[in-house]
Amino acid sequence: MPQLYKSLLVLILLFNMNSAFYLTEIDRLHKDLMTGYNKYILPQWNNSQPVDVSIVFHLINLNGIDSVKGIIAIAGYFIFQWIDVNMQWTPANYNSIETIVIPLEQVWKPPVLNANSVMEFKIFGATGTSVRVKHTGLVTWAPGHNLEYTCNVDTTYYPFDTQMCGMEVIMWGYSSEELTFTTNRTDVDISYFQINNEWELMYTSAVAINSSTLSPRVLIETHFKRRPLYYVMNLIFPVMFLALLNLFVFLLPQDSGERVGFSVTLLLANVMFLTIAENMLPATAIPRTSAICIALLLNLCYSGLIVVTVIISGNVYHKSDEEVISNWIVKFVQIDKLFRSNHKQVSSELELDGEKSEKQKENNVNKVNWQQVARMLDRIALISYIILFIFGCIGVVIDVFQR
Repeated sequence: MPQLYKSLLVLILLFNMNSAFYLTEIDRLHKDLMTGYNKYILPQWNNSQPVDVSIVFHLINLNGIDSVKGIIAIAGYFIFQWIDVNMQWTPANYNSIETIVIPLEQVWKPPVLNANSVMEFKIFGATGTSVRVKHTGLVTWAPGHNLEYTCNVDTTYYPFDTQMCGMEVIMWGYSSEELTFTTNRTDVDISYFQINNEWELMYTSAVAINSSTLSPRVLIETHFKRRPLYYVMNLIFPVMFLALLNLFVFLLPQDSGERVGFSVTLLLANVMFLTIAENMLPATAIPRTSAICIALLLNLCYSGLIVVTVIISGNVYHKSDEEVISNWIVKFVQIDKLFRSNHKQVSSELELDGEKSEKQKENNVNKVNWQQVARMLDRIALISYIILFIFGCIGVVIDVFQR
C-alpha cells in the first residue's frame, strides 16, 4: 500500500509539473507573438498581395420582418478567417502548442460592418471576445450579432408573398487592392436555424464582390416565404363570407324593413377589414398595389353597389299604385312572369277549362304593380351580383397564382 501511495504522488507531481510547463510555454508564446506586434498594420508581406479574408455566415434565428417599415431582424454569427504573417511559429519550439486564444483587442482584425443597417454604423466585434490563432498564422474570428437591416418588401401577392432580403457586409476603409473577400460556400449555413412561426426559409445565397472602385463586400441573400394560413383564416375567408352574405339581402322581404340596415352593416364591416389590411402593408404602390388591397377595395365597391340597389328597390316597392308604370318596364315584368310561370300547373288548368284558364293567365300576366317591379329588380340584381362575385373570385385567384 505505501508503494501505491508513492506512485500516485509521483503521477500527481508529474501532472502538475507538465501543467506548469504548459502554462509557462503558452505564456512565453504569447509574449513572443506580441513582442513588436502592431495591430494597426495590415498583416501582409508586401503591398502587391492583398490579405484574403474568407467569410461564412451562420443564420440562427429570424426575429421578424416588418412589412410596413421594410425591416428584417435576424440573429446569427460570422466566421472570418485570414492569414496573419506576424502570428506564425514553430510548434516544436513551444511544447508542440499549435493553437492559442488571444483577446480580440490585441490583434489586427478586418473592420467589417453591415452597410444597409437601420441602426448606427458599428464595426463588428464585441469587447471581451477572442480570436483563435493557429501556428500557420490562420486567425479565426466568430462575432455574433442581432442584425436589423433594410429589406425591399414586395407585398403584391400578400399573404402568399415571398421576400428576398439582402444584407451587405463591407470592409470599411480598405480597397480591394489591400483586402479581398472570399466565400467558402455559396449559401448561408443554417445548421442551427430555428423554425419561424410566420416565415419559412426557402433558400439563401452569399456572393463576394471585389471591385477595384469599391470596398470589398459580400451580399448575403435570404428568401423567406410567408405562412399564409393565419391570414387566410382571419382575413380572406371573413371577407369572402361577407361578400357572399351580401347577396342574401335580396332574399329578405321588403316589408321587414331590415334590408338597408343589413347591407349598410356589411358595408361597414368591409371598411373595417380594409383598414386592418392597410395597417399590415406598407404605404407603397411599387411594383404594384397589393392584390389583397385591390380585392378588398373591389369588395367595398361591390357592397356599396348592393346598398344602392337595395335603396332603389325599396323605393320602387313603396311607390303608390297611382303612379304610372312605363310600358317598357311593364313588358320586362310580363316577360319575367312568363318565364317563371309553372308550365305543369298551366297545362293542367288548360285541360280542365281551356278558355277560362287562358283568360285568367292573360289577366295575371297583364296585371303589373310596383311591388312586382321591385321583386323583378331583386331577382335581376341577385343573379348579376352572383355572377360578379364568381368572376371576381376567379380573377383574384388567377392573379395570385400566375406569379
